[in-house]
Amino acid sequence: MPTDGALNCWDFKKCGRTDCPARVRNAGCLCWIVAGTMCGGSVQGTFAQKIGSCLECDFYKFRSVVAASRKGMAPQPVASKQP
Repeated sequence: MPTDGALNCWDFKKCGRTDCPARVRNAGCLCWIVAGTMCGGSVQGTFAQKIGSCLECDFYKFRSVVAASRKGMAPQPVASKQP
């Protein structure tokens, strides 16, 4: 668990996977930068391959708001993909 008390992706998503690279590297607060995460039950690939789905992720959006509030900034909405 991170020392700053931040919530990890596996806790937020109630994942339970112990083999996910984000968990193995204890990077649950920044899972979008970790290659090969197991989001949705399948390997997500490199940062460049998965960032589009990360931008739509409820955990990513939650962490963006947390980061903005810690910096004293108003959170900005994350742009959604156009259909």
